[in-house]
Amino acid sequence: MTRFKRFISLLMLAALLTANIFVVHGTTAHAESPKSTPSGIPFSELERFIDAHVAQYIGNTLAGATIIIMQNGEVLLNRSYGYANTASGVLVDDDTVFEWASVGKLLTWVSVMQLVEHGYLDLNADIRTYLHFSRFTLKKALALGSTFSSQN
Repeated sequence: MTRFKRFISLLMLAALLTANIFVVHGTTAHAESPKSTPSGIPFSELERFIDAHVAQYIGNTLAGATIIIMQNGEVLLNRSYGYANTASGVLVDDDTVFEWASVGKLLTWVSVMQLVEHGYLDLNADIRTYLHFSRFTLKKALALGSTFSSQN
């Protein structure tokens, strides 16, 4: 697996945990706060779970990373790992700036899939149901293929 794919794997883990907390649990202001993530990881074990996952990459294929998970505006986890600059030995901290690369695609995909899970969007519906400009499905758009050809 390339370094970029491993970076995306870590970022995906953080994004999925964070986004799921916001979408699934973020609207439960009047209900009791959940005791675990949507994937079933108890919040009491979340730090250990993420530390173990990140440990596979930091120092091997990634120099550094930061993961922040919030629920209802409260920080549940804020951890920095590894080095911002390996040559000078500068550690990653809350002020470290990371490049976005193609992360916007991942965050868009996660958001759309959560809307699908909650019944707000249908991947097989004509996109004109939601956006009134073309004839293709959200599923095709998310596949990052050539969805604008004359055959669609």
